[in-house]
Amino acid sequence: MKIIRVFQIIALGAALVCVPGALTVILLFKADPVISSNIASTILIISLVTLLLSPCFYSNEGNRTIKEKLITICSIWLLVSGIAHVTWELSWCFVHPYLHNVTAKDTWAWIWWAYGVADRRYLVSEPSTVILEWVTATVGGPLTLYAAYLQRKSTMQKASIFIMIASLMDLYGAFLYFGTEILDGFYYIDTEQFVNFWIKFLGLNSLWVFFSILCIYVAINTLLQRPAIESEKF
Repeated sequence: MKIIRVFQIIALGAALVCVPGALTVILLFKADPVISSNIASTILIISLVTLLLSPCFYSNEGNRTIKEKLITICSIWLLVSGIAHVTWELSWCFVHPYLHNVTAKDTWAWIWWAYGVADRRYLVSEPSTVILEWVTATVGGPLTLYAAYLQRKSTMQKASIFIMIASLMDLYGAFLYFGTEILDGFYYIDTEQFVNFWIKFLGLNSLWVFFSILCIYVAINTLLQRPAIESEKF
């Protein structure tokens, strides 16, 4: 159990530090912005997946059931998703009109440019993306964080309603995000570069599909069950 906690702390630290760390290296040591973004993106997805799946390796001490492990995964995911919505996505909503002509040399915009090179919709203010992100950032983000709060402070029975609503919003948004580009023949997506397509576009965004479905499953299962399972705290 202690080993798992160590891995969780390392993964959490890596996820929090990789992006600001890469930006710091670029500013102080004039590192290549493209290489830095590729490394940061790779570290980010590896650390997030490690953190999210870590409860699967909890021992069975204390009669910890599979359902309780899934609840713990959901609690971690709600925080990850909510924080992403109200930080990167919300900030993009305000600055996207100024990103149309940014390049790797515009270090002030690096945090958004680094993703925009994989999905150009974020550098040209594609209308459906702007609407999707405003709704996700201003409604979905706070709702997701509130669901995470309820899960820690109340019972899963009460939190499950909000978890389901937030997760359905995320899942619907993810389907729109992927679906519009698939139907458009990946017009805005860089399909040539491995990191841009497989890590930034497909890998990172697939988390919102997989873990939203998992949260919906856990929420439905909890609502159909009596008595309610108390929240697992991370």
